Amino acid sequence: MTASSPKQGFRSVACMTLLATSLSASAVAAGEDRGTSGVCCLLGQCLDDTAHDTLAECEADGGFFIADTDCQVDPCPVCPFDEPANCQQVQTIFGLVPFMDRNPGNGLDGETASVLADDVKFGGVVDEICWNTGFYQTPCCQTSCVQSIDDTWEIRIYETDVGCPAIPGAELAMSTIAVLSKLEGTGAGTGTWHYSGMLHTPIELPNGGFAGDTYWFEVSGYGEPGCEVHATWSRDDGNKHHAVSTWTAPEPDTHAYSSDQIGSVDVGFCESSGIATPPDVLGACCTCSAAGPGVCTEDMTQKDCVVLRRGIWIPCTDCSNPTGTCRAVPDNDDCETPFLVSHVPTDGTELVLADQTNICATDDGPGLQAGEGGCASSLPGDADLHEDVWYSYVAEACGELTVDSCVNDADFDQMIAVYDATNGCPLLRSDEIGCGDNTCGINAGPSRVTVDVEEGQELLIRVGGLNNSMHSLLGSRATGDFVLHFSFDENCPLVNSPTLALPPHDILKNRYISILPGNAEVGPFDIRLTLTSTLVNGVTAIGASWWATAPINGAGLSPATCISVVSSTRPTTPPDWSGCSTVHLTGCPIIPTSTYHIRTVLDGFVSDPPLVAETQAKPGDRWYGDCVGFFDSVQWTPPNGAVNIDDAVAAIKTLVDPTKTPGCGSPPCNATHLSVTDMSPDLDGTQINLIVNINDVLSIIMGFRGMEYPGTQIELCP
Repeated sequence: MTASSPKQGFRSVACMTLLATSLSASAVAAGEDRGTSGVCCLLGQCLDDTAHDTLAECEADGGFFIADTDCQVDPCPVCPFDEPANCQQVQTIFGLVPFMDRNPGNGLDGETASVLADDVKFGGVVDEICWNTGFYQTPCCQTSCVQSIDDTWEIRIYETDVGCPAIPGAELAMSTIAVLSKLEGTGAGTGTWHYSGMLHTPIELPNGGFAGDTYWFEVSGYGEPGCEVHATWSRDDGNKHHAVSTWTAPEPDTHAYSSDQIGSVDVGFCESSGIATPPDVLGACCTCSAAGPGVCTEDMTQKDCVVLRRGIWIPCTDCSNPTGTCRAVPDNDDCETPFLVSHVPTDGTELVLADQTNICATDDGPGLQAGEGGCASSLPGDADLHEDVWYSYVAEACGELTVDSCVNDADFDQMIAVYDATNGCPLLRSDEIGCGDNTCGINAGPSRVTVDVEEGQELLIRVGGLNNSMHSLLGSRATGDFVLHFSFDENCPLVNSPTLALPPHDILKNRYISILPGNAEVGPFDIRLTLTSTLVNGVTAIGASWWATAPINGAGLSPATCISVVSSTRPTTPPDWSGCSTVHLTGCPIIPTSTYHIRTVLDGFVSDPPLVAETQAKPGDRWYGDCVGFFDSVQWTPPNGAVNIDDAVAAIKTLVDPTKTPGCGSPPCNATHLSVTDMSPDLDGTQINLIVNINDVLSIIMGFRGMEYPGTQIELCP
């Protein structure tokens, strides 16, 4: 194929990196005793025939000799001049090599291009070059397209300088490249390659290499339709100057670059005549301040500014230039001082917050959750949301809340996380209820997150950027300006709060609340119980909520009478109440002399008004233990406001003869329930064991003796 100019690129997810390849045989330096036989590496081939298996024969043909081996082990290096003086070495992170996406495509048949471009000082005539590149397929990490790469490569050299910024100037020369050798590297699901090639037309630099100017070079090649491509970066072992930045592409058809496509990274490559380091590029460095505009320092390199000072680097300017104006720390930098969001429309329009930024923001949130619904990176340990700003919102309806920057594009690798703010600022990864990273379809760009919310639910929205070891290595920061869009899809199911149980289960109890769940037409749903007041001393959990767990049908209950033990953990799936006409709620948080609000929760909707339900009131000068009135020869009458021998006898009769359970009436006791006298399995008053035994009798006696109710630690209830 003929060389074509790459088209404008698109940014895609890069899911693999290039791993280093080791050689199994050692090369022998010229002038040493290299033995009598070996292999000759010549123009990308391994030769061990009798015409090339000695040092003299190999060097006579211009080859590279390796002693004491043969071609069966393929010992020839891809790049015979892989030496520090000839190369910008690739530096690894966690054993991985940082990469850059280059996906311009040639615009003719769907092919995609791999482009490496950098500023450099060459040592003389450019005639042989080694480089690394990779090919992979969408969706990520498919390998069907990496076995037959089209090896049409070309090199261009441009006039340039380390000016401000270093943008390629006029094209000086172009040559196609004859691939001499290539080796497929390792990597999960990738086709990564080490190349060496000879220029069909060697390029002689006008000013003699090292003694002359800095030049811009570009190596480009094409893969198959449907494949994405990437090229490797290096950093600290390179020249630490301008190169093509990540996830951008040259302008269509021109091979021209704009200043915002140039970064401070280097590509990994070698050139036979050697390379040298261009002079440093200097600029203004802004360090942030919480007290107002930051401090500006002139004549700093990007590495010194970003990596060492954690500043914002503005190339090729000084502190008098308006573009060098330093930012202050944002007002909503801390979770405790979020920007208050209100009146998100539900009519299909958006609330738009313009002129947002996380530049100069600090870190104060927890790590992110990995896996489905989370967006923590798979890189080890440190790939999380950093330099965050905060927004608060109280849902004005139930449905789906969407927060994004897709329309206006955040100009950095943005991440958005959402937290339930019922208990204030998030402390744990598990407080996260939604997160978005690269969810606008642009890799390392803006994000979108959608979460289900309940009416009145308090949320905290956290916006920041992905920062990890790779960002630090490249001297980049995940900060920038953005526009934030809020939209709401209202979707409220019609459900009502439960109601109080019918007689005989409507009497007040010490450790149970009896309800009719209702809402049979909507299927499974959650029931939430919130403590609103209590006379029990020491309770600090006013406002805390618990969830009704799946109902059970205990011994002695009629088929439609169920028990549900409440828990601080919401059920994974909503319980099915269809088999329960009456539900007795019980558990650690349900204590005497208290009031609760009980609501139905379904698909983000919370019923209103709530059912206001009470446990047994304070019996006179006692604190608890009033279970019944008296036995009227047929059944026990309701509680009478006093704790006496009748209450203990009622519990004993329940223990001895279930047919005498209060509320039973005459057998077969279809209305029976032990909830009237079931107080506790032990003396600390925390749990319910769903049976009546001697401990319940003792609890009633303790109430008769005037002891305060011991359930003061219900905030610790499971």
